[in-house]
Amino acid sequence: MRLVIAILTSGTEYVPILPGRSEAVRPGAAFQRKLRMPEDGFCRELAVYGSGLDLDVVVICPDRAAGEWHSYRLAEGEWQECGPLLPDIVYDRCFGCQAGERSRCRTLLKTLAEHKPFVLLSSELPGKWEVYRTLRRYPELAPLLPPTMRYDGAASLRAAARAYGDDLILKPAAGMQGRGIIRIRTVGGRLRLTGRSRLNRPFTLSFADAIGCIEWTKRFIGTAHYLIQPYLQLADSSGRPFDLRVLMQKNGNGRWTETGSAIRLGFPGSVTSNLHGGGTPRPARAWLRETYGETAADDLLGNIVRWSHTAAETLEQNYGRFAEIGFDYGIDRNGRPWLLEANSKPGRQSFRMLGDLQAAKDSVIQPLLYARLLGRRYSPFETNVS
Repeated sequence: MRLVIAILTSGTEYVPILPGRSEAVRPGAAFQRKLRMPEDGFCRELAVYGSGLDLDVVVICPDRAAGEWHSYRLAEGEWQECGPLLPDIVYDRCFGCQAGERSRCRTLLKTLAEHKPFVLLSSELPGKWEVYRTLRRYPELAPLLPPTMRYDGAASLRAAARAYGDDLILKPAAGMQGRGIIRIRTVGGRLRLTGRSRLNRPFTLSFADAIGCIEWTKRFIGTAHYLIQPYLQLADSSGRPFDLRVLMQKNGNGRWTETGSAIRLGFPGSVTSNLHGGGTPRPARAWLRETYGETAADDLLGNIVRWSHTAAETLEQNYGRFAEIGFDYGIDRNGRPWLLEANSKPGRQSFRMLGDLQAAKDSVIQPLLYARLLGRRYSPFETNVS
């Protein structure tokens, strides 16, 4: 029996199939609709590569009714519902920006476990504050972490200004793709706020005094958990913010390996550089060599990969088994690297955008090879009968 690997997503959507250029459109004609998954291209690649590895890759998503779900299999290039399959391994790619979506995914995992044992391919990291507190206990990693404190209203902002100066970054403790990030700095005697909204749209505000700034920040943050850090000069000579993403994945032998790395460049003056906020990727090694010289760049990238390997093992020791983790690094104007974030559900679109087809392919196949290894370790699974 083939190993069934389920990609857990928060839901599906139907998109219209637009006619080709040569096709006439009748007035009032309704467009056909096509079923689409979140990360649709990634899910399709997993299904295609999985078939070549004798793995049955399906997509599952929770139904609105608690504990029920839908299963989909790729057949002749289309997603087709195939009944409530019970997976052997679950690959959690549920991002669930809304609390209800994530809650339904968690409920579904509990329901699946009650019907049949399965293996979770990769654990989920806690919030950024917990990850920061964990990593700073390790001497090799602690110097890479920016000074950080938790936001707790006006008093914490004033404390951060005293400790870090008058240029601060506030970021959601559970944020993603740069949404909700705020930079507060003093410019010409006024407090200027720049950042990205919950919809990932850039904004700029200015306040004459601290009271107005603090009140606006309080309303913007609401009940969300936030962190405060000093603003680090992580921009190139043209003022474009950049970071370096390293994708670490388990291979078919269960060992951590670097799949690939990429520089992400933002717009001049922007607070973030991630691709969802309009950033563009560059090949990491080539860009670093142009910026720092060949020897310095190779040493820097080698150290970053080594630190990423150590950080992956460290997080795994503390939070359970992982199949992959993406690490984001900033490099300040003095050439000092900073570990900014660890992401247990990393994207991989930068490799394809760069034309790095080998890294793009490896980033899809590695989780499948590791899933197959886990399947052999925990075999035999119970029969897949709902």
